[in-house]
Amino acid sequence: MDVDTGKISGVVWCEVTFANGRSETVGKFTVSHGYGSWVAPIKASGSDVRSARVVNENGAVLAQATFAT
Repeated sequence: MDVDTGKISGVVWCEVTFANGRSETVGKFTVSHGYGSWVAPIKASGSDVRSARVVNENGAVLAQATFAT
């Protein structure tokens, strides 16, 4: 996950949604002055992941992506 959000700094969480509709927080990382990167394994095949989003401590969505099947 790479983030370029502008002026945001702080801890953010990565959430993914799977093909079966289940959502899971898979980790957290720090964004500094709008930039941050983070990598972690997910126990699912790539085709099982339908979307990913980055949220702040209040649950506001800062970035999101939807993946084609």
